[in-house]
Amino acid sequence: MHIFLNCDNVIATASVGQTIPSEIHMHINHKGLLIAALASVIAPSASAQYWNLGFLNFASSASGDGSVVAGYHGETFFKWTASGGLEDIGGYFSAGTATISTDGSKIGGSAINTSTGNSEMALYNMGSETWTTLGGIGGSSDGSTSSGWSLSGDGSTSVGLGWVDAGTAHAIKYQAGTTTDMGSTVTDRSSRANGVNNDGSTIVGWQDSEDGFRQGAVWKNGVQTLLFDNASNQLGEASDVSANGEWVVGEGVWGNGGEAWRWSESTGYLSLGAPLSFGDSAAAVGISDDGNTIVGFSRGFGPATWGQGFIWTADGGMTNLTSYVTGLGIDLQGTTLALPLGISADGRTIVGLDSTANGFVVQLPAPVPEPASMAALGIGALGMLARRRRSKSTK
Repeated sequence: MHIFLNCDNVIATASVGQTIPSEIHMHINHKGLLIAALASVIAPSASAQYWNLGFLNFASSASGDGSVVAGYHGETFFKWTASGGLEDIGGYFSAGTATISTDGSKIGGSAINTSTGNSEMALYNMGSETWTTLGGIGGSSDGSTSSGWSLSGDGSTSVGLGWVDAGTAHAIKYQAGTTTDMGSTVTDRSSRANGVNNDGSTIVGWQDSEDGFRQGAVWKNGVQTLLFDNASNQLGEASDVSANGEWVVGEGVWGNGGEAWRWSESTGYLSLGAPLSFGDSAAAVGISDDGNTIVGFSRGFGPATWGQGFIWTADGGMTNLTSYVTGLGIDLQGTTLALPLGISADGRTIVGLDSTANGFVVQLPAPVPEPASMAALGIGALGMLARRRRSKSTK
């Protein structure tokens, strides 16, 4: 298909996907009409990209647009950007994970409280380059008061695990200067918060049953709901939640055939598909803001690096992540994207650990508009130009 950029004269002709010369992008006619708007419709999408972050650099979270990545290595945390590379930011990792806010300004994790010597759930401020510890709920275990497992997209709410005593822990949240014990609905059993939505109103994780089974749980405005599949089997722990709090994803267990899942209060349970290999169990660990793209992994017994990552979309279902990425023309140098750990809000950046225990960042290409949509935009723009020209001729 060809689109003609017309002003008083024809100034360019371009095929869909062809690069438009910079001088055309900048052309403005004598009435101030910017032609670049139509040129942007037919500009090609960005290519997929891949970065190897090095040995045992667990990339676990990406900012909303994927430009900043957070993770942990050894006992400390790091941030990464394509231009600046990997930079250690301190803190103290003994449990939990690293999560970054949507705007990339804050990272949730853990750090040492210098007053007590214990590690605590903590928040790192990119601007001041400092960690702030967020307290606990009265107990400690093996030098830990609490640990951070997630940070809300707006950076207002940290969630994780706080020790009640040396053997029992509860889900906790830090919001508006206060750390709150979210409790346990089963006496003398533990719970933990693994994920939180954009504004902190919906928190997901697990609740220990009487028999010690970690059942998926959702807390909406502090009220807990336990999760089941459509056959009333208990679901495994919940890992993440969409920005609006509607969609929850989590871990498959024997009761549901080891299948990773998506759940919402309105639609209930949805299996994401069978594990990628026989005998595996699958877990969904990250979800885009709109709930339509999910990443996770499928694996059996053995190290996490023996697993296989997957990507699930509402349109395409579950696909092996390595095959999907190599199909986009990326050379992964023979490695497998074994352990995805997070996905950006826009669904384009996936982070994790590969089969050689190297951290990875994969950026998927932006969606290409449907041909019909591009044609409609082109016709609309040409119509606007034609109207302007006719209007001029009547004056």
